[in-house]
Amino acid sequence: MSHYDSNVSSSKYIPDSAQGMVAFDIETTGLDPSVCVVTAACVYGEGVEETFLFKGESEAEDAEGRVRFLGLLDAAPRLCSFNGIRFDIPFLHAAWRLSPERVEAWVLKTFDVFEACKLGLNTTFSLNHLLFANRMESKSGSGGQAIMLAQTKQWDALGAYCMQDTRLTYLVSSQRVIALPLLLKSSQRQFAIDRTSSALFQMW
Repeated sequence: MSHYDSNVSSSKYIPDSAQGMVAFDIETTGLDPSVCVVTAACVYGEGVEETFLFKGESEAEDAEGRVRFLGLLDAAPRLCSFNGIRFDIPFLHAAWRLSPERVEAWVLKTFDVFEACKLGLNTTFSLNHLLFANRMESKSGSGGQAIMLAQTKQWDALGAYCMQDTRLTYLVSSQRVIALPLLLKSSQRQFAIDRTSSALFQMW
């Protein structure tokens, strides 16, 4: 299978507006797409809020969900995710055997705070830490718990968990100024992403 270049974009793409942006998230049975599968996927944005569960019980139902989910990613003018550049998109590419051109198009229009900080500041942090820095609602669980929910066929709970992650990613990524859980020790000033600034990162 051909591969896409994960470095096709600097992934420091910071849209000056959240208009038209759609958040996405997936849940899987593990980290290796050669042996693990997608169990849930969600999209959330203005006018769209959809949850897809891949139970492995009906190939037709799973295929219909895949087509709908992928179509929403294709159609969105802008995407946002948290660690989607390094995990969600590569996992989908490998597990569902998607074309390199298709996933490269997603990368180029995805705003990913995790990836921007990884490349621009050489540091990362959890979504919960980002939410706390912005005084927002925290996550209700973890990836490990999501795996357990799929294993025990608690599909409604899994869908709710995935949607909460997706909604919170959208809300924090939509802010004009996004506080980062990082301090400059010499001055105790906080790093932030400001959509109105020409610089990638600002000090607050």
